[in-house]
Amino acid sequence: MRSCLKYLTFVLFLCLYLGYFTSGAIAEDISEGEKTLGKKANEHKAGEIREDFLVPTSPAFAVLGVSPEEVIRPDTPKALGAALLDGVDPKGNMQTGIAIDFSPFYLFAGRELTLANYRNNYLRRLASRLQVSLGTTKESNEDKSIRVAFGLRLAILDKGDPRKSEDLDTLYDTPRDKKLEELKEARKKAASLLAPIVKTKSEIETAEKEGNEAKVKELKEKLAIFNEQRSVAEEKVATLENQAESVLEQIWTKANIEFEKKNWNATNLTLGVAPIFFSKEGDLGDLESSGVAIYGTFAYGFDSIDWLKDTSQIILHARYRTNEEISDPNIVGGLIKQDVFLAGAQFRIAGPDLGEKFGGRDLAFFGEFDYRIANREKRDDDKSHKYGLGIEYK
Repeated sequence: MRSCLKYLTFVLFLCLYLGYFTSGAIAEDISEGEKTLGKKANEHKAGEIREDFLVPTSPAFAVLGVSPEEVIRPDTPKALGAALLDGVDPKGNMQTGIAIDFSPFYLFAGRELTLANYRNNYLRRLASRLQVSLGTTKESNEDKSIRVAFGLRLAILDKGDPRKSEDLDTLYDTPRDKKLEELKEARKKAASLLAPIVKTKSEIETAEKEGNEAKVKELKEKLAIFNEQRSVAEEKVATLENQAESVLEQIWTKANIEFEKKNWNATNLTLGVAPIFFSKEGDLGDLESSGVAIYGTFAYGFDSIDWLKDTSQIILHARYRTNEEISDPNIVGGLIKQDVFLAGAQFRIAGPDLGEKFGGRDLAFFGEFDYRIANREKRDDDKSHKYGLGIEYK
């Protein structure tokens, strides 16, 4: 009985020993290239998502009234973006300015947070959807005055967020798995050629001892073929290993671009508020309150309508601005105070796939209609509307 127990103990110990060290050996046998290509999509950092800075006009410019588009689009928050203004505003006045848009979360914490952690934490996702917009403008003449807008906007709903979507995982992991498997197969083939080489060398030694020169010659020719095959196989492995990092980056970038193209018209809902300030002398230390703008934008990508969901988007926008000051056309140097309500709609439709045919980015067309009511102090209300057509990058 004791001998049986000793035997069982020995077998158990042997199994544990072999299991432990075998698993360690397998882990150690993973090459650096395999480790690199083994990085799954949800292991990437939230801040590594490709960001397209050719975004619609900054909300700060829109609430300051210097954007040709009144509708503020609800794009996915980005770490940092900037826009410059140097031209004519919709009222015909020369304007210069700068706008900066950034997500505090992505700018300061996005590089440390993985997509897996982002997706599993609602509060992090909500914090990441808060975007800050800061803009300044002044007329390009002797007028020293400047206007400043400081805006906050929150994406309540964002179906086009690549950080949350598993579609990005599929676009990335499928070609990554293929490249990883290619490297594994190349390493396996190179390793498999070692045994016949060792065997042939042993046969050559045996043939030399026997004095069989014809056999030795035949085996050496065979060995040369094996060595050549192994050299080619090892060269392929080395190439795949050296290219692993750049290949992974290319796959990641391509997956981001494909996701962006697929979700260019995603359904979104954004709410925003932007206090506005004014300085007559152009001194930032002398800013005075000039009202506030509150707005909301809903973009619908026709998710449930098959013949529209890939090609179209409608955007509805409403904005209320208090204490806006405009020049009085009847009094030199006079100002008119007004509260303004604006409602706008924009319809976007995909253009031809120029990117696939000629390279570069695809185009989209849009039409916009805006209705504006200005409630003026001690004056009649002013009602107006405008419409426009445009072409943009998709």
